Amino acid sequence: MIKPSKELFTNSFVILFPHPEDFDTIYLTAYALWKTKFWHQFLIGSVIPFIRLQDVRKEFASKVNQEIKDH
Repeated sequence: MIKPSKELFTNSFVILFPHPEDFDTIYLTAYALWKTKFWHQFLIGSVIPFIRLQDVRKEFASKVNQEIKDH
């Protein structure tokens, strides 16, 4: 599952920020997507569910850009 965290954990994705001030917006967007179960539609695997990095890159970038435009 894609659960946002400020700490690293096994099999997690890491996002690096060019500007530290972008962290709050992006972290809160990630948290909202996780909390609303947005990523469930992209889960694959019958025994251990996972999500492809390409799906995260594509969908997350569009959601963050949409959030930035809205605010």
